Amino acid sequence: MKNSEDKFGYSNRLDRNRAILLGRDLLEMNDWVVLSCKESALLGGAQAGDATELVSISVVGPGDRALMDVLVRPNGAVNSELLKLHGCDSAHIFNAPPFSGIHKILQAGFARTRVIAWNSQKVKNTLSRLCESTNLPALKTVYVDLQTAYTAFLGEIDHSSNGDAYKTVVLPPQTDCSTAEVTPLTECRYLLTLVQEMAGSSQSTEAAAFDKNWSAAFYKPKLGPTQKLKEFLGLDNGQQ
Repeated sequence: MKNSEDKFGYSNRLDRNRAILLGRDLLEMNDWVVLSCKESALLGGAQAGDATELVSISVVGPGDRALMDVLVRPNGAVNSELLKLHGCDSAHIFNAPPFSGIHKILQAGFARTRVIAWNSQKVKNTLSRLCESTNLPALKTVYVDLQTAYTAFLGEIDHSSNGDAYKTVVLPPQTDCSTAEVTPLTECRYLLTLVQEMAGSSQSTEAAAFDKNWSAAFYKPKLGPTQKLKEFLGLDNGQQ
């Protein structure tokens, strides 16, 4: 059956309600994190021996606390053009940890919590590629694809598909991690606002303007102490 908009502009209220309940469930629990990866690559022109890709990884807890915000140390020398493209400099490379250390933290954290990502398949592919290039085991986790949930939440009909599908939502330019000006940490925090937006919306009537203060108070995450947050990503062993 083709989708058709109701009087509030929602093509499928059931799909919208599922997204709202997902947001509320998340804000009532603390066993999840938001993860974002930023990749910068040179398609050509790199000198022999130069690294052709840089990756940054950020993880934010449900209380908007940054648990990880790192640049992955590349295996080889880095072309200055790539540094500029990624929005960093040689000092960042010098202080960056190798993926082996990052893998250990992610492996411990992913075993205990769900991972919210905008495009979960793209994030999974990035991490899998890093694991393969460093001969490390694949990271196992349960992903929640926020792009799919938020697309259903808005429920805008893709008329090019004859009304059989929703128009896929893309992140606005200021949060798009394909640009050097934006960090994955920025994206993580923006995704948290989308979870709050879904949680604070009405299921049965046209949603009023989102009131972040009301939503944050009513759906306050049941967070434990700071140490418990750190344990989600294995940061309780003195690693920062």
